[in-house]
Amino acid sequence: MNLETTNRKGKMSEPENILDKLDIDRIADDLWTLVNIPSPTGSESEILDAYAVLLEKAGAEIQREEGAVIGRLRGLGGETFQLAGHADHIDMPHAAPSRSGEMIGGRGSADMKGGLAAILEIVRVFSEQKNSLRGDLLITVYGGHEAPVGDSAALNGLIQQGIVGNAAMVVESAEGLEDVVVCGAGQSIWNLSARWEGRVCHELRRPRTADGVWDTTIELLRFLRGYERELRTRENRYSLLRPESVFVGQLHGGDFYNRTTSDISIQGTRRWHPNRDFRSIKEEFRSLLEEQAKPSPEVSIGVDWNFVGESYEVSPDEKIVIAQTAACRKILGSSRLSGTMVVTDAARLARLGRVPTVVCAFDNETAHADQEYVRLPRILESCQVALLTVMNFFESGNPKNG
Repeated sequence: MNLETTNRKGKMSEPENILDKLDIDRIADDLWTLVNIPSPTGSESEILDAYAVLLEKAGAEIQREEGAVIGRLRGLGGETFQLAGHADHIDMPHAAPSRSGEMIGGRGSADMKGGLAAILEIVRVFSEQKNSLRGDLLITVYGGHEAPVGDSAALNGLIQQGIVGNAAMVVESAEGLEDVVVCGAGQSIWNLSARWEGRVCHELRRPRTADGVWDTTIELLRFLRGYERELRTRENRYSLLRPESVFVGQLHGGDFYNRTTSDISIQGTRRWHPNRDFRSIKEEFRSLLEEQAKPSPEVSIGVDWNFVGESYEVSPDEKIVIAQTAACRKILGSSRLSGTMVVTDAARLARLGRVPTVVCAFDNETAHADQEYVRLPRILESCQVALLTVMNFFESGNPKNG
């Protein structure tokens, strides 16, 4: 495959530049290997074992832990740059992996095995050019990411052990490649329930109290819609983020068209800004629910939560932000500070680990779609941005290529 190393303005990269050492054929072969190993959340052992072998062949020192692979590439010493990504994918049906021309498809290809393949290539290039690495690389790849099954225990465990860099890049983003993400919203899944304690029966034999479960459900939906409208009117201190939100995604109740219903469940998300935290969000939700939603006397309501990730922000003055901004301008011709409403592992590293963290989009546009795929030219371009970000970071925040 002969893909030219060009940027979006059509200029060839500089002769003898280390960027020219990136090999799209090697990236494609590694991605093809990874996408052919199913890795739904909770079943990642096989792919983590395979990744450890690939990472060691690329030149890194390997440490295999429960639920994670840790790699280190020693450069000239000094600060440590962390490249991070999850190995699991959502457990949803997908066609068999496919490879045709400049595209590779399969579950997990976009989220986020393309990024994992790129990490291997970055390690390989720096391993072959050790004098170009003015610090040390730390690679952390782990399972247990995808909600609601995953709880990020593997990554959180690494953070709690202090296995983090001085700065980090997560090889996944819901934003564009030119976006330098400096803040992210927190998210949790909420689960509301309405329960009537009466006996389920035919509709024509039901007592009047049986309808209370539906009356209560209507009250809950009115509460949720009003909450969403109120959030949209609040002052937004984060211009890079959308307003905070409450979203209704599912409503379930009943089991037959002419039987009464005893239980109804409603599920959705709550997203919040970096000046809030999960604890305060839960308390606000509970307080407003008690104040505004009025259940029928015979019906009880309940709420529980599946926490996904905390909100976070990184200063635009951090070295890694400056380094990525310069890399984007060099490779793409432009960059922009941005925020994301999607929870990535940058939230864990930045909030729990206190590590300045950015994200890099490795053609993640079809993540979670019925048909996931990546386009190899875009993966190569992302790999250039990531590699140059590493180099710029090690130039002490004064990138020569900016």
